[in-house]
Amino acid sequence: MAEREELIARIDRAERVIHRVAVHNRSGGIFATDLTVQQLRVVVILALEGEHSSVQLGEILGVGLTTLTGIVDRLEARALVRRQPDPNDRRVRRISLTDEGKKLVADFAELGREHKVRILQRLEPRILANLAEAIEAISELCREEFDDDGAVDR
Repeated sequence: MAEREELIARIDRAERVIHRVAVHNRSGGIFATDLTVQQLRVVVILALEGEHSSVQLGEILGVGLTTLTGIVDRLEARALVRRQPDPNDRRVRRISLTDEGKKLVADFAELGREHKVRILQRLEPRILANLAEAIEAISELCREEFDDDGAVDR
């Protein structure tokens, strides 16, 4: 068990270095905005999962509809999200990213991807293969955990 704990500690230390470098390399995109944490959460949720109703977003964020309305109002004023009537229920408003919101997320993701690819290309194929296997295993465990909680569909 001590070996497993030491390996986890090594991974944690290495990840902290990677995250510090990533933050410094991403001077654009989301890091260049003055969005609040809750606004960023809405943008990321919509980018990853697609449009949601106000009720769904409120549940995910753990906030009431009044608070969510304020968050979405500010994002809408910045042209990052839009509200549209649900085609199946006109009482429901669907919230989605605008092209500007998608561009913000894409720009940020591309900055990170370019840096990641540049670093990974410097690794030996043997290490890359081990890393790919490890990341795929972690991804599967995350999917299983979320599926057990009912939080994320495959």
